[in-house]
Formats: sequence, C-alpha cells, structure tokens
Amino acid sequence: MAVKIKVDMKGVGEKINRIKADEGLGRYLAEQAKKGMEPYVPYRTGKLCKTATVKRPFHVTYPASYARYPFYGSGMNFRKDPHPLATHRWDKAYTAAHKGELARFGTEYLRRG
Repeated sequence: MAVKIKVDMKGVGEKINRIKADEGLGRYLAEQAKKGMEPYVPYRTGKLCKTATVKRPFHVTYPASYARYPFYGSGMNFRKDPHPLATHRWDKAYTAAHKGELARFGTEYLRRG
C-alpha cells in the first residue's frame, strides 16, 4: 500500500530569493571561486590570473584583452609547468573537481550571519 506525503514548501521560494539577492554572499562566493579556479587558468605570464576581478556578486571577470581565446580554446595546448591543471573553460574544470565546495562556502557564510 502506497503512502502519500505532502512536503510543506512554504517560505522556500522567499529564502531562495533572499539568498540570490545577498550581495555579500555573492561577492564572497565569487572570491572563493576566483581562488579555486586559479590552478585551472592557463598561465604564461600570469596576467590572466593576476587581473581576475570580482566587481559584481556571483561574477568573476578576466579583463585581459585575450581572455576569450584561452577560455573558449578547446584543443589548445596549454603550458603545464606553472599550472598543471590549466585548461579551457576553467570554470567547468574547477566545479567538476570540487563538487559542492561553493555550496559549503555559501552555507558557512550564511551560518556566520
């Protein structure tokens, strides 16, 4: 015999909207992502990594004029001596290798209040 359970989701949407609107959280997570992605960013002179910025919540920007080329550069051969994990789409490589890390950072930030 099946059992039917109703889950009370009142307030969940409001909580999610508050979290998405929390600029402090967004900046904190972007800073953590910037640090976490660094080993995956191609490195020749270091300019790409050194100029990475967080100017908006939940966004990391790589303002180097050539940043798009290595970011979308599938099939490129990146030097591995300074950054052995260097690859294109370094955001995806970071999140795949560190599943849940940003969620943990976010949870810790919210718990600290």
